[in-house]
This record gives sequence, structure tokens and C-alpha cells, in this order.
Amino acid sequence: MKMNRGVEALAKNWEDWSDILANSSESSGEYLEAIDGTKDAMADLLDINKDFISEGFIKDHLAEIGEAAQGSEAAIDGLKAALAEDIITRIMIENGIDEAQQAEILANLASLQAAIPDIEVGASLETGAFLEQAQALIDACGLTADQANALFDSIGFEATFATEPQEV
Repeated sequence: MKMNRGVEALAKNWEDWSDILANSSESSGEYLEAIDGTKDAMADLLDINKDFISEGFIKDHLAEIGEAAQGSEAAIDGLKAALAEDIITRIMIENGIDEAQQAEILANLASLQAAIPDIEVGASLETGAFLEQAQALIDACGLTADQANALFDSIGFEATFATEPQEV
């Protein structure tokens, strides 16, 4: 339902938004409205909080967003994968993770993305290789619960991470 709402919003507005994003000043009101509208539609389309969708991501993926506006499943899947990489890359940079470790983390993310189709809907993952890989990714990046939830939402895995008090 939410994804359909995102596709509908893009289909209805993308021609105008894409023109504004490509040709208007980034400081103009219409540009800011187009970015905000695109973020809202993308948040629905990809089932993620719009705060995790960067302006740079939108600008870098105008063509794919245009295809998604036409209902292309391949474009939507590609945007999900690209968004996951964008989110984790921004978090790694913010957390000062070096380039060598970034490559390892991105490989781990790709492995997690590949494992998701093999997980049954409604499965509870309390142990196993997938959970261990997910925890390693969370630890390596120093993800907060909100960041972990956003990252896993972006790869199509609806997980709920909670904070756990730790002694320091």
C-alpha cells in the first residue's frame, strides 16, 4: 500500500520535479519543494524514514527514480540497493571508518542483501549466520538502533532493533 502511494506520487509529479531538480537553483523555493516531495514519495516507495534519503542520493539517481515513477520493479529494486549503500557509506564516513574497513563492510552488506530472499516471511531470527553477519555489520559501523532499522528497512528486511544498556 505504502509503496503504491510512493509510485503514484512519483508518477503524478515526477515530470515537474525532475525538471525543477535538473534546472532550478538549489536555493530556490521550488527546488526545496521538489526535493521534499521526492523524499516523501521515495520514503513511501522504499518504506524508509525520509530523513535517511539524502539530497545527493536523489540527484545521483534521477534516471532510476524516473523509471520507478513508471512502476519499474527493476528500478525500485536498484534504488533499494543503492539507498542501502548510500546510508551505510554516509554512516561510515560520519563515524570515521577507514577505506579498507569500508570495503569489507560494503561486502558484508552485499552478502546480507543476497541472503534475504532465502529467509521465510515472518521468520524470527534469534541465531544463525544471517544474524551474526547483521550484528557484525552493526558493530563495525557503530550503528545506532535508528540507523540499523533504517539500513535494514532499505534492503527490504523489516527488523526491529532496540537499544541495550551497556556498561562503559
